[in-house]
Amino acid sequence: MIKLEKESYDSIYGLYQSSELFFPLIASVLLNEQDGAVYVDDSNAPSQVYVEHVFGFAQVFGKPGEEFEQKLERYLLVDRLFVPDKVRLYAPYLPGFLESHKYEPLRSYRQRFCISPESFFCDRSIVTGTENDTDLCGPDAMDISLIESKFG
Repeated sequence: MIKLEKESYDSIYGLYQSSELFFPLIASVLLNEQDGAVYVDDSNAPSQVYVEHVFGFAQVFGKPGEEFEQKLERYLLVDRLFVPDKVRLYAPYLPGFLESHKYEPLRSYRQRFCISPESFFCDRSIVTGTENDTDLCGPDAMDISLIESKFG
């Protein structure tokens, strides 16, 4: 795993543009618009790349390689040499070591909840709009016992 100098980032940007999923914060590092770090498997002809934004957002892309991923595992999980407080690996591609049971506690998944207006304990007469444009009321003192009985 070789850390690139900033003047070499532009060559990696072309490889990134051909990848399946594009994350703007990763592109901002490769375009030298925001700070971060870029690691490659081979400085002359990179095929696998790890990009880390200064805030900790990161992505691996390119052709998977066992040696590169072993070094990435050491960097992220053993030596913890990254600058941000926490690395958030945007994972359309998940390196093999992170798929192991050993690292299950380190994986998190983004959730999206769609809440039905019918599930709220409020006056339905003030719930208006469509599914994507709904005004909801918050609970009041009368709803506390209902919330307590439902959720403990």
